[in-house]
Amino acid sequence: MLSFSPTLPSWELGQAYGTKPGVLFTIVGFLFWSIGIASLGECSNGVETDERTGLLESETQSVFPLWVLYFIQTLAENLFVWIYLLIIGLVASFFSMFTVAELLKAILLTFAFSLISNLGMFGIGMIFASGSIRLKRMGQWATILQALLLMLSNVYFPVYNAFQEVIPYVSGIEIVRQIFLGHGVSLSKLMLFIVVNVIWFLLGILIFNYCIKKERKNGSFDAF
Repeated sequence: MLSFSPTLPSWELGQAYGTKPGVLFTIVGFLFWSIGIASLGECSNGVETDERTGLLESETQSVFPLWVLYFIQTLAENLFVWIYLLIIGLVASFFSMFTVAELLKAILLTFAFSLISNLGMFGIGMIFASGSIRLKRMGQWATILQALLLMLSNVYFPVYNAFQEVIPYVSGIEIVRQIFLGHGVSLSKLMLFIVVNVIWFLLGILIFNYCIKKERKNGSFDAF
């Protein structure tokens, strides 16, 4: 059994998986991370911005739950992020050993599985948004978390620790890489991927709804 070290250089990623397109595998990881932090940042920053501008209290009067409004905003933002990532990937394909067809396959697979991982990242964003409601000004902590997720996940390395799989997109990256290797999708890996993201998604919504309820009761929306 091959043992992976967390100090493995990113350019050796292909060698670790026993394949040449290591750059493409790195791009797959970067795509998951980029779209994930976009989901996290959109909802956490959106709540903080609405608090600062005084819109949050009026938004709580909507017929839809407040988290639904932010979820829709996040989906819209993700579309623009995917356009940017597609352009970056196309440019990278001209300077790498993989073809445009391989890139498009990677993007389509990443898009499909990131629909699941973005649920978990949205949930984490809701937790940070809850912190903005109760503690105010959590944006800088969300930025720190984004950097930690890049370093601690498998964007540039294979998974080397089971604890990494609590990060919403980690199993998604491994699944897409294994598909490229022709290994198919492990049912246990897929189920773990789904369960982790559903838990983060529900946990984020529950914490956010609780904090909104407390804030409405205390009446301190304007004390940002």
